[in-house]
Amino acid sequence: MDQENKEINKDDLKEEIKAEIERENKKESKQKKEGLFKLFMKNTSTKVKFILLIIIIVAIIILGVLVPTKLNSKEVLLDFGFKDVGVLVTQEWYGKMLEVSSKDRKLFDTISVPFTESKIIFSMDVEVLAGINFKDIEYEVKEDNDQKKIIIKLPHSNIFKSYTVDNTFESYLESESWFTNITSTDQQKLRDKVTEEGEKKALESGILDKADKNAENIIRNMIKSNKSTKDYEVEFEYK
Repeated sequence: MDQENKEINKDDLKEEIKAEIERENKKESKQKKEGLFKLFMKNTSTKVKFILLIIIIVAIIILGVLVPTKLNSKEVLLDFGFKDVGVLVTQEWYGKMLEVSSKDRKLFDTISVPFTESKIIFSMDVEVLAGINFKDIEYEVKEDNDQKKIIIKLPHSNIFKSYTVDNTFESYLESESWFTNITSTDQQKLRDKVTEEGEKKALESGILDKADKNAENIIRNMIKSNKSTKDYEVEFEYK
């Protein structure tokens, strides 16, 4: 038993000696490298040091410009829910919007500082939907002798939804200054502005009037397609 313990102790001692020798070799190698670097820096003139510094800076800039970048992304669901939609969508407006924006630093909020301007130009498709709410539609049936009439009381159409269409983003210019960054928050605000401008153009194009007329046609066709009401005259009144 004592013999076995002695052999085990000898093996442990060998491993400790081996590990200590490796640590010393690494330490000595590190000291040699540091010594060579210190010796090089000591024997090198200030002019050469300056040139080397410039070369390193230029190399870093070239690498930063030429080496391709890769966007890493991860999507996480934070919240979700369901909502009943009681809207009769009767008109759609579709348009391609161009956004031209710039951002720079200003002195006293008025004077632009040179070389601080970042600029971005892109386009996105915007879709605007208009319709009426089912809950607000009412009707009245009138039958006088041979005259049969259904009076539909409904609200005027409103904008139901406006949004930028996925996969329609096209970038034409992304010029970013080192001194001014167009952040992700800025870009989201620009997209919101694109959506707002698309909605404005849709309203100017008369989307709500077209939505009202389409709503009348849809409701009239629904009534006429029913056997019991196909002979009724349909009249619309707006609230």
